[in-house]
Amino acid sequence: FEYSPTFDTFLSTKVLYEVASGGAWLPAQQYRTFSVWTADKKGQTVLDMFFLTFVLYYFGDFAADVRRQARRNRPLLRHFLQSWTILEFLNLFLFITSFGFRFAWYAASSSSNVKVDKLSYAPYYPGDLDQIMWLYMMQVYVNSCNVVFTFLKLLKFLRLNSRMNILTATLADC
Repeated sequence: FEYSPTFDTFLSTKVLYEVASGGAWLPAQQYRTFSVWTADKKGQTVLDMFFLTFVLYYFGDFAADVRRQARRNRPLLRHFLQSWTILEFLNLFLFITSFGFRFAWYAASSSSNVKVDKLSYAPYYPGDLDQIMWLYMMQVYVNSCNVVFTFLKLLKFLRLNSRMNILTATLADC
């Protein structure tokens, strides 16, 4: 692991060699940049909690929509099988999953006693950084899927807006 004090991030560098059945050596590299949460990152934590309130509000709105469908005596299965409802459910599920990884990352970071100045002199491999890196990267992967789903939802709302219909028609022609 390498540490960059300028960006307050760690870099994990792994070089793997696989020996193929014919005797060839197949190298593979893996580079991951990740951060370790500390109590000094209060601003990031406040923004995370602010965003979490929006996700929880969105979850409540989704549950209220399901409740409205049930009160109107409409079949819930037909409501859940609509493409936009599936998209909203996947987006909501991934946001909640991302926050699960985020809180696990908080816990793993705060329970590890990573001292940057002692990492270069440590007589052992800092294995707790592997777990922190995995949790951080899972957040990145889940949020990248969220970006795609959120962009699709944005296109849905732009299509419904008559002023923005020109933009969606242009995108459809591309």
